[in-house]
Amino acid sequence: MSNRIDFFQSEQTQLALPASTVLVFLDNLLCPYLELMEIVRGGWPEFSWARLAYNPAAYPNADLIGVEEIEADLAIGKTISILEIYNGCHPAVSAFSFPIFEGQIENFESNLSNDGEKVEIIAKDFSAE
Repeated sequence: MSNRIDFFQSEQTQLALPASTVLVFLDNLLCPYLELMEIVRGGWPEFSWARLAYNPAAYPNADLIGVEEIEADLAIGKTISILEIYNGCHPAVSAFSFPIFEGQIENFESNLSNDGEKVEIIAKDFSAE
């Protein structure tokens, strides 16, 4: 009989959360042409906000929409929801999601440069922490 204790720790090579992607919803409808750029977490008085960009190349099966037309679709006050999608049943395949942002469009900016027109949307989350 021995009083020796052997500790074994397996080598971890996977992430704690599986790799994922995000989906953007505009007024509860999937919005494939909006691309998430960043989310900044904050409390009162700044609150959390998200910056999104209009990316028509992300939705190749649709007709290209001009900035003048997209401005009406992305009106200030519309709801933006961002969900993280991941495979929650490894090694099988099953899609799970959870919300990482829920807010309203507060600002719409379009800039014209040599590279073309760039459209950015700022959404703010005014909910309590």
